[in-house]
Amino acid sequence: MDYLNTMQKRNKEPKVKAEGHYQKGNIAQPVRVFYKGKDIDLTVFAISDDAVEHYKADPNIKNLDRVVEVFDVYTAGRGSTGQLGTASRAEMEGEFGKGLSEEQFVDHVLREGKITGVQSAISHNLFEK
Repeated sequence: MDYLNTMQKRNKEPKVKAEGHYQKGNIAQPVRVFYKGKDIDLTVFAISDDAVEHYKADPNIKNLDRVVEVFDVYTAGRGSTGQLGTASRAEMEGEFGKGLSEEQFVDHVLREGKITGVQSAISHNLFEK
């Protein structure tokens, strides 16, 4: 293999599946977790509804990476429809209090939010910034 260039070597190496929760057969669908706040409504996207339910049963911030892939909290202002944008730290602190980390904001939304479908968000291109 010494005569192969870097791309050829990379393609010859065996593929290794990354660790994680994989279901055989049925592919888990991502879901939207919606939190209706006092001043602003927040959204987090989770890997699957099962992952959210497992997290709610045993909430541990160390296990957040098994529930969400991106530690972002989104908002459309008030309501669950509209174009989503990333919620600012000031908006999240106004809702949950100061001195919390990003993980704690995501934790609050997952524990206190309600699972809603993600299909409508995808079909209306609400992920654009």
